[in-house]
Amino acid sequence: MNAFERPLVDDLVRLLSDDLPPRIVAMTGPRQSGKTTIVRQALRRVRAAGLAGWHIGVDDPQAGIGVRVAGSEATTVSVDPALRNTEWLVGVWERARERAWRRERGFVLALDEIQDVKGWSSAVKGLWDRDRETGCPLKVIVLGSAPWAMLTGRGESLAGRFIPLDVRHWSLREMVMAFDFDLSEYLFFGGYPGAAPLIRDIGMWRGYVAYSIIAPVFGRDILALTRVDKPALMRQLVDLVPEYSGQIVRYANLVGRLRDAGNATTVGHYLDLLSDAGIVAQLPNYSGSAVRRTGSSPKLNVLNTGLMTALSGYSLDQALADRTFWGRVVESAVGAHLRNTLEPAMRLCYWRDGPDEVDFVLSQGPRVLGIEVKSGRWARALRGLRAFEKRFPKARTMLVGGRGGVPLNEFLAEPASYWLEGDGSLEGPTPPKEPKQPMRLREGHRKYRLDRRREEAEFIADVRDCAAALRRGRCAPDLLDHIARAYHDLSALERETPLTRVTALLGGNVDLAESAMRGFRGVIERDDLPSLRDIIRLNENGRVSLFAYPLLAGFDQLGPGDVDSRKPAEIARAVALYHLTPLGVEGHPAWYRRALESQPSAVAEALVKVTRSLVRGRRDCPHLWRLAREPSHRGVARQAVPALLRAFPTRCTAPQVSALREVLLAALRWRPDGVEEVVRTRAVRSGMDVSQQALWLAAGLFLSPKDYIPALVVFVDGGEETRVRQVVRFLAPDDMPGLPMTWDSRVLRTLIELLGSRYAPWQPESSEIPSGTGEDGVRVEGLISRWSTTLASRTGRDARDGLQSLVDDPALEPWHLRLGAKRDHQAVALRDATFSVPELGAD
Repeated sequence: MNAFERPLVDDLVRLLSDDLPPRIVAMTGPRQSGKTTIVRQALRRVRAAGLAGWHIGVDDPQAGIGVRVAGSEATTVSVDPALRNTEWLVGVWERARERAWRRERGFVLALDEIQDVKGWSSAVKGLWDRDRETGCPLKVIVLGSAPWAMLTGRGESLAGRFIPLDVRHWSLREMVMAFDFDLSEYLFFGGYPGAAPLIRDIGMWRGYVAYSIIAPVFGRDILALTRVDKPALMRQLVDLVPEYSGQIVRYANLVGRLRDAGNATTVGHYLDLLSDAGIVAQLPNYSGSAVRRTGSSPKLNVLNTGLMTALSGYSLDQALADRTFWGRVVESAVGAHLRNTLEPAMRLCYWRDGPDEVDFVLSQGPRVLGIEVKSGRWARALRGLRAFEKRFPKARTMLVGGRGGVPLNEFLAEPASYWLEGDGSLEGPTPPKEPKQPMRLREGHRKYRLDRRREEAEFIADVRDCAAALRRGRCAPDLLDHIARAYHDLSALERETPLTRVTALLGGNVDLAESAMRGFRGVIERDDLPSLRDIIRLNENGRVSLFAYPLLAGFDQLGPGDVDSRKPAEIARAVALYHLTPLGVEGHPAWYRRALESQPSAVAEALVKVTRSLVRGRRDCPHLWRLAREPSHRGVARQAVPALLRAFPTRCTAPQVSALREVLLAALRWRPDGVEEVVRTRAVRSGMDVSQQALWLAAGLFLSPKDYIPALVVFVDGGEETRVRQVVRFLAPDDMPGLPMTWDSRVLRTLIELLGSRYAPWQPESSEIPSGTGEDGVRVEGLISRWSTTLASRTGRDARDGLQSLVDDPALEPWHLRLGAKRDHQAVALRDATFSVPELGAD
């Protein structure tokens, strides 16, 4: 670290050694950008020329009046930080004056974290003016981790008395020279020199960024120097803003994600403070008009990509695997580089007009440059740049990344002024324009076909370049994903095989296609695959891992023995991807059926975590439909169902109710241990929504009918039709074998009275008989027929009394007419005639 010197060290040495009238050197910049190191390195260099000095860390509890850098001995006098007020500052200054008068070349006083001295700017103004009057050769450096206006606050601005030296985040070139970073490491870990030694331990690195960079910015630079009426809101913004880097936001949308946010004006003001503190830049929409730039929705861009990656939870490999997230990192790195290297009078914006957008617009006077960033090896259609050229004919455009664009590492090696001036050392920064085609009725369609053919050719060339890695499943995840989507093509014809689809994608190259098919199995062995937790988190954010389709294609080619030998974590990962990735296949693949048999615990683990995530997100759980209906899921259900039953909240939405229904059906069919206790606890829980309570009570009927019948009667008598609907739907599930029913005659009689009195038979052709509603009427028809037939087949007294009371019940009159009932009080007649159920439509 000490061996490497930033170019700013030369600038500071020149300012300290200059014989021109002295000025206060105001060194400002974001935290952990190396301000203190620059001062120390500069003081070491000027010491050789006879210019000694002190560097005093105002926030250092061990620092007192200062540490003398020159000479063979260092002197430290400790002072309580709480006593470091303007009186302390005057005392330090006067001692530095004494040394400056005694030395031929004067003396240097560097005051680090000067903002910790309240009212410092007014005191410095008086002291500095006094030194100019007397000609004292004292040279002063003040350092602060905030912009100059924020440091001085409402005190003296020191206008005309200082020279600004702006310290910005470290560039790619600097991180490579100092820490041997490669491009991916710089994009992910950003330009924080203090955190660079920790990148091999991702947990320690995240902690350093959180507690040594983000927390002090919030607590010491913003709250201590400006008025913040809602500190909690500001803290939320500090954590939330990096997530929006690279996106155009409206303040009103941010308000919706914040607690106690107040209004959009407050959020906008706090974003301005974060911009001043070096956290994020707000880029306006470019239109050539200052009015438009001021009033448009800003595009947020972090000034150091380490801020967005540290809070994302990704590792470097996981970030590289997520093409969407990595694309935002690359775009944010370009934006941060441009903003950090801007010169005075330069402006950085973005441009959007309807569907057309350009990532960045760099301008200075009449010079305008539109910049589009592409993170993949091949670029999609550059519609935004072409629309920008049409709107601003005098502007230049360039592509960063992608085939034909300026390589990303080369772009990050030069400042913004280099690209705005249009240096011609790199060929082809402006993407080639489409050749003009004859005017046709379908001109737009023809251009699309031309663009697509070129992209396909570039893609095949990329695959051919990495054919050896492809054969091992080790090539770039985005290429594997593209090929694997053809393997799993949802719109493929039935006669097409995965191999023929992949071959067609690769331009008929059979060798490349076979390499890809072999490579899918190699994907399973990669060490950068997402974990089960990562897969679920990506799905919760609306994303799919780039390894999803390739990994499932690899498992699709495994034999039974290969499945048995896989580790449980690998099976769980594949099962989660299988349930969360749209494949459009009917029936389970062979590897999944084998996993159900040989590794039910791993399948159950994935099933539980996937379902919990979907339930939390109030999303559908279609995979649960098979849990109760397919015998192959018996072993998995017995392990997963007890945990799944506890995953549902007290108040459920419609998708959650549907999922709960399927889990309860599986619980009743396979009867795993612990189900009775869960149902008993949930059935009596207060505050539960009606639809969910109906399911728990209906499930209880199969476990202990005598215990749950009274509660069900009270529940249904509550009067809402929804209650009966939910009970009926649970008791008569579609496409499922009948649940085991061991109810006695009294229970059957109660259920017929309870449900039959609220639903009339399904009889659409008869206007005299009230009908049930839709499918529920059909379900009740089947239930009443089944239960009444069961009663009629029994010879006990309870059965005969039950039949008698049902025939006498006027509320069941429609059922009597429908079933051909006669008011005969003899039990035999009741069994033979009253409840002999004819086929629907019979006379």
